[in-house]
Amino acid sequence: MSQSDDDLNNGSPDMGDWAAINTVQSADKKQADAALSAPTPPTYSIPQEVQSIDFTPKGYRSYTGLGVLGLVVLIGGGLYYGYEMYPTQALENQKPVFLTSSQKPDRALDAKPRNVVERTIEFSTQPPGARVILNGNPLSELTPTQANVASDIGGQVRFSLPGYADSFKSFRDTDTKINMSLKQAEHKALQLNVESRPLGARVSVDGVPLGESPLKTKIERHAQIALKLHSKGHYPHVIIMPVGDRESVNIGETLLAGVTPRTQGTIRVVTQPENAMIERKNREGLWLKAGRSGFDGIKLAQNIGMPISFRASAEGYQTKVFTLDVVHPFYTVNLALTETQVERGDLQLNGGKKLLVFLDSEELDSLPQLAKQRKAGLHNLVVVDPKTRKRLRTKVAVIANQTTTYQLNSDAAGITIQKQPTQK
Repeated sequence: MSQSDDDLNNGSPDMGDWAAINTVQSADKKQADAALSAPTPPTYSIPQEVQSIDFTPKGYRSYTGLGVLGLVVLIGGGLYYGYEMYPTQALENQKPVFLTSSQKPDRALDAKPRNVVERTIEFSTQPPGARVILNGNPLSELTPTQANVASDIGGQVRFSLPGYADSFKSFRDTDTKINMSLKQAEHKALQLNVESRPLGARVSVDGVPLGESPLKTKIERHAQIALKLHSKGHYPHVIIMPVGDRESVNIGETLLAGVTPRTQGTIRVVTQPENAMIERKNREGLWLKAGRSGFDGIKLAQNIGMPISFRASAEGYQTKVFTLDVVHPFYTVNLALTETQVERGDLQLNGGKKLLVFLDSEELDSLPQLAKQRKAGLHNLVVVDPKTRKRLRTKVAVIANQTTTYQLNSDAAGITIQKQPTQK
């Protein structure tokens, strides 16, 4: 059995124990000295006045998300384009898509189309069998028949029957039955010449097929016709025009290529006389100015399946209102305004040939001058003498059904005017 040597020196360490103790103390001291001699890491403090610090690294941005978004948009656009260009179902089974016409309208349609609630109107004539042209579009059936119209708008209907005069009837938004007695009339022949681009377009008048363009044929003359041109691969175009006393009518139209269903129609309004003011009725029943018709007319727009009411007015003519049910993508509506019955008279102006005379801002020819058929009433007259540079501004009166004569004189004192005795 071994025995501790602690008892040899009464528990006191001997020389060997002191050596061990000294060795351990030297190692611990070295570690402590090493710890004390190691450099202290720098410390940082945040100033008290700084509330926040942005630790976002500068000069570093990630565009990964933006690139992914752009890729998704490109793929979606490609799928949509492929679907529209190469449909997988029949054209008549596809839902209409919103497209704008290449013929930009001068006035756009309402941004918020109203809801149309249709009502049924019954049409009958004596004798029966007349064609019904309702708000610009021929119905497929003869009288007696019925059709749906917008409940919140009126319009006009035309009845056409061979051997009878055309009859027009305006109706209100509350009418449900329209009955018309037709009067016999002798119709002269109307020479109809129709050309189109492309050739071979199908032509129909008031719903009656006539053939293909170019077309030269004679039809019974009516007060107004609704002519439709339709060619495969192109949008149909309806032309509504009055015939009046004309013996021949020439129509030429270029059809727009396309087969995709449209939900916006373009209506070109042409007036006689030209440059009439065109107004269209809004959803609240107010008439808003759309512009002047001009030489080539003015273009309006409306959603297909919606009615549009517009009117044309010009000084000296009666205002004409027209309501159109927009069924086809393109229409041309010709409105011939009726001249109002106004009293007129002749104006005779006598004086020196070198005088310059302006009547209602219109320069007249050299004096003496007879201004025929001027509207009865007061007119503005301006006379200028180029030699003396004198000028006269006044008003002259024109008496209905009479010749009113004025004498103009110019001297150094100025220009004078004197009314002569009236001649009947």
